[in-house]
Amino acid sequence: MYLPAVLIAVFVTFLWSTSWVLIKLGLSASLPALTFAGLRYTLAFLCLLPLVVLDTRHRLAIRHLPRRTWFQLTTLGLVYYTLAQGTQFLGLAAL
Repeated sequence: MYLPAVLIAVFVTFLWSTSWVLIKLGLSASLPALTFAGLRYTLAFLCLLPLVVLDTRHRLAIRHLPRRTWFQLTTLGLVYYTLAQGTQFLGLAAL
């Protein structure tokens, strides 16, 4: 009964932990840290975009989001991804 949830949790943990190794490898290839972070999240956006565009339920849910929610999501994205992930990449580049 809980097996699918456990398998998904293990898979997410695997993806998260391997991302640190891949970030370190990418940074050793002389890519600037913030450029590499931007490329990584742009690629993730492009990979996930079809999941939203092809599913009518997701498109409708996004269309009906209030303006305040869009503002909150934009602020969260800018603060979290720019500051948190940017400093993570800069820190890994400095190691």
